[in-house]
Amino acid sequence: MKAVQQKYGDRIQVVAVNVYEGNRPAIEKFVNEHELPYTILMHGDLVYRGSYRGRSIPQTYLIDQQGRIAYAHRGWSGDGDRKELEDRIDGLLAD
Repeated sequence: MKAVQQKYGDRIQVVAVNVYEGNRPAIEKFVNEHELPYTILMHGDLVYRGSYRGRSIPQTYLIDQQGRIAYAHRGWSGDGDRKELEDRIDGLLAD
């Protein structure tokens, strides 16, 4: 997601959702070590399992300008998934 955020800059907004009741200092350390350039929503289990009906971790959603889920993808296997995600983002930005 870091590469995706860097590629699209301010044309998109990446938000990560932490679904675990994790230790905030440990999460902040991870974010700082990996220089993650996006927002991390803490204690997002209700959002993830409720509104978005998440079933796996990680799970990626693209939300369109009307607030609808335009794309959902389970798991993450690297460059192939990133390419598919970028193709979907390009399509939404072209609309």
